[in-house]
Amino acid sequence: MDISWSQCIKDGTFLESGAYRNDRPSDTEWLEQELGWHGLLIQPDPMDYLTLRKHHRRNSKTLHGCLSPTPYPKEVTFRQGAKGISLKPNTNETKHGQELLTRVKCFPLYSLLLATNLSKLDYLSLDADGAELQDEEENMNGKPPSDGRNSSPDLPITRKLDQVLRTVPMLRVDINVINVRCHNRQEKPLIDFMLAHNYRLQVVLDHAYIFVHKMVKV
Repeated sequence: MDISWSQCIKDGTFLESGAYRNDRPSDTEWLEQELGWHGLLIQPDPMDYLTLRKHHRRNSKTLHGCLSPTPYPKEVTFRQGAKGISLKPNTNETKHGQELLTRVKCFPLYSLLLATNLSKLDYLSLDADGAELQDEEENMNGKPPSDGRNSSPDLPITRKLDQVLRTVPMLRVDINVINVRCHNRQEKPLIDFMLAHNYRLQVVLDHAYIFVHKMVKV
């Protein structure tokens, strides 16, 4: 995020998905503490969510959940192990070897924006490396969902994020800056989507693709 731009805004708003993931600093903590910003912090990983809560972000709401790649809520099973986390088909919480399975609810991004009165947003931060971008109905055999919807287990993670953003009616929201953290070389669908909705790619910093709406001057 461009600090010179953010310093011009007091009492701004944000939504950050993946806050404090793997002990990484939050994108929005400085904005909240120094400039009085407020917003919503989302974290699907149970341990990372505990870390989030320990930071006492008093101006912001928190959600132990994830973003749905569809326009309706979903429930996923989280598989947490020594090498990180991923999603598996729904099961009851259980231990399997060194892994812990637990269920997490996912909500459409637009629904969360409305519920928290954040349809006008200064900064949106999405971590595409997180398991929140997977479909809970994808299984190891690559079978389609039981209700007939299309499913693509091998879809690049950035394409999953493209699906998350597609659930948002872009004409009904006002988002100035969108920061997407990608960890592969399949960013083209994301860039194409953002360009088609009047965003420009401002800069790429350490796998973070920062898009700015064309009406915003930085």
